[in-house]
Amino acid sequence: MNFNSELLTLLKSVSEGYESRIALLSKGEGLTTLEGKILSFLRYNEGLDSPSDIVRLLSLSKGDVSMAVKSLEEKGYLSKTKDPLDQRKSHLRLLGKADPLLKKIDAMRKDYFASLFKDFSPEEIALFKTLIERMSQNVHANE
Repeated sequence: MNFNSELLTLLKSVSEGYESRIALLSKGEGLTTLEGKILSFLRYNEGLDSPSDIVRLLSLSKGDVSMAVKSLEEKGYLSKTKDPLDQRKSHLRLLGKADPLLKKIDAMRKDYFASLFKDFSPEEIALFKTLIERMSQNVHANE
């Protein structure tokens, strides 16, 4: 396998590991994996609270996100309000019913990232972050 393919495979593996943990927690709460991903996204991405943010940043279909948001609203996990300045845009807000699941997601994330960076020094973690940031900048510079 060449370096490019190997890098993409490794990044996908890390992402899938996180997603499988979200799937387990979601299932335990009677939610779909997508519903859990949306709740997790809203928890950790302050200011990115619109369905379009979720579609764009998680590379999901608009229809799938719309159905999951509607389901989460009906189940009492979040509310949706129209943007007063742009009626085409809506904002999502987590509700108290989501708190028990969010606490489990917090604990899972802490454990997951601790396992990812097991035996890494603080300097190595800082270097990794710097390298990923540079890669992201390079991607956006070429758009």
